[in-house]
Amino acid sequence: MTLRLIALFGAFLALATPASAAAPESMLAAVNRARVGEGLAPLTLNERLNAAACRQARDLAGRALFDVEALSHQGGDGSTLAIRLRDAGYGFRTAAENLAAGAADPQETVRLWLASDGHRRNMLNPDFREAGAAYVGPSLSPGGNRSGPMDVWVLVLATAIATDGAPAQDNSAAKNPRNCAG
Repeated sequence: MTLRLIALFGAFLALATPASAAAPESMLAAVNRARVGEGLAPLTLNERLNAAACRQARDLAGRALFDVEALSHQGGDGSTLAIRLRDAGYGFRTAAENLAAGAADPQETVRLWLASDGHRRNMLNPDFREAGAAYVGPSLSPGGNRSGPMDVWVLVLATAIATDGAPAQDNSAAKNPRNCAG
């Protein structure tokens, strides 16, 4: 399969026919393989970050069906990553977000991000400790044909805020469905 990448406002659009959805754990495993290969500590999956990623993935999928310029770090409601993190209950010291659309699976998405200086810098930033990931893809019609928005992948990387020398807050308690598409 041939992929074409279009750099778009800090995000990628990969024109391909995606194969299947995958859980946030699969994306995080691919990111962690790259981090460990560079001598960095692996990231921990955080449910609050998953919630923020899911919010953006759902929004982008809804807007990106025929409008590739809709792939943006600003939500359709005007939200920024900082607002989405606040709304998910995640207090952060530092955070970043990677977006992609159209990639076939989490491994391909991470490979594409690693080929982009900005996305690579985000994933290999030694200051990040946690991550959340989300995927929203097209639905299948009863006949098995793909319909709906293109596949959208969101990765949120962050480090929780710590105050007065105390350990960082426990941000892991929030519950979020692993499958963002539902």
